Amino acid sequence: MSQIKRGRPSPAIIAAALVLVAALAGTALAGPGPTANTAGKAGKALKLAKKNKKAINNIELTPGPAGQDGKDGADGADAVIPAPVYKPLALQNGWTTNAAYFSPSYSVDAQGLVRLRGLVIPGTGVVITTLPAEARPSKITQVPIYSGNGDATGLFIQPDGQVSANSGLSAALSLDGVTFHK
Repeated sequence: MSQIKRGRPSPAIIAAALVLVAALAGTALAGPGPTANTAGKAGKALKLAKKNKKAINNIELTPGPAGQDGKDGADGADAVIPAPVYKPLALQNGWTTNAAYFSPSYSVDAQGLVRLRGLVIPGTGVVITTLPAEARPSKITQVPIYSGNGDATGLFIQPDGQVSANSGLSAALSLDGVTFHK
């Protein structure tokens, strides 16, 4: 039988022993145990909680005054959000669409949020369409979109209603999800 050679412990063993001692010492120093002072405070807090519970249980709740009738129904009725009504857009400069997708169109809701949808295929110019006055932004608006081949591009919407894209596009653009405020 071979004998185990006893020598100096390796640095890893020393480090592990120190970590173990520190961990065990840390649990002993986590906090002081209960003292007469803290026990008295806990008792007072418990008495106060019981007293407040009785007071809360004895409160009579009465309904408040009725609110105004809502536009779409009586008090408390669920809000009715109308579905967007899309109106067609006329394409310009040889831009076309694909019949398998929504035709290019727009919708404006009561809060002035404009939504575009549809698929457009590049034509000869950068201007795709012109929005009617009811759907035009007050400032130049740029919306990031992706072309059909995955290239990121910008859709630019002018206060005069012109909607344009970067020149040189060779793939279709989806207008679905384009939203902006007037």
